[in-house]
Amino acid sequence: MKEKGELDKYLKRVEKQLAAVLPEQVDTVWLEAAAGQSCGETEPRQADCFLEPGRALLRRGGKRWRPLVTVLTCEALGGGERADALVPLTEIPHNGSLIVDDIEDSSAVRRGGKAVHLEFGEDLAINMGNLMYFLPTLVWERADFPPEICLEMTHDWMAAMRRLHLGQGYDIFWHRESELFPEPAAYLRMCRFKTGSLASLAARLGARAALGAAGADVSGQRSVQSVAGSASMIGERGGITAAAERAKSGAGMRGETSSGIAEDFSGMSEDYAAGRFPVSDRLVKQLGDVWEDIGTGFQILDDVQNLTTGIPGKDRGDDIVEGKKSLPVILHVQKHPE
Repeated sequence: MKEKGELDKYLKRVEKQLAAVLPEQVDTVWLEAAAGQSCGETEPRQADCFLEPGRALLRRGGKRWRPLVTVLTCEALGGGERADALVPLTEIPHNGSLIVDDIEDSSAVRRGGKAVHLEFGEDLAINMGNLMYFLPTLVWERADFPPEICLEMTHDWMAAMRRLHLGQGYDIFWHRESELFPEPAAYLRMCRFKTGSLASLAARLGARAALGAAGADVSGQRSVQSVAGSASMIGERGGITAAAERAKSGAGMRGETSSGIAEDFSGMSEDYAAGRFPVSDRLVKQLGDVWEDIGTGFQILDDVQNLTTGIPGKDRGDDIVEGKKSLPVILHVQKHPE
């Protein structure tokens, strides 16, 4: 278990990378990189105005457990800090999705303050929320990975963005249809799309970054246990300890075991020594699956907490007010159909 002071060091690394993609004040260099073409001298100052909704939400904090998954997975697999630059690919889209989600749900509060659309207006909020899905792709401009690994990371990112929106679509459809109550299995699938997708992406990015590094640890079981220990630590920070402990045991909801992951490390040393980077699709998938399970568990616990103790920074029970079909509601209706 890592001490709080050590965890704070990781969080500082995360914040540094988020600020690199969405700085407090943009300049011509940043804007031209984002736009991919030249711009006028006054345009960065104007851009600062419509970028502020996203910065304001990031300043309010958050658990930051998704980027921690990326950096700790990479470190556990022997990749050091190579994945640091990738953390905006999960955390910034996550925050963008919160902005859009609050508009769709007519929410008034987010992280202890006004929902972004109420503070800055719906037009700026929608534009910024959407931009935050794509803005992190700036990291590819400075990514130091072999082209084939960058391509795999891009595929992972695109798949996560599709699933994220599909999950939100199901969630919206269900709460618009007052008489429709999905089966628990359908609800879990929605959670996998909506919340599990970014958790899975976070692990995949960290694993690909490490496996694309010459000298990455390929010793097997030690790396598996390091990843499991990181899962436990992140679980405590994110309030998802129960789900993380399941991952620590080496098995997710799909029943994958750590021995299967360890097998993927065997026989890779010669490839790395020769400068080849044989990313193990099986390893990446298994780590992604475990964290998808944890992300799904996080969403379930979030739904339960919304109805019981309440979630810090949000109105207690607002899911009921919005007509959301969370798992507690679905199970209650199944038990009491009248």
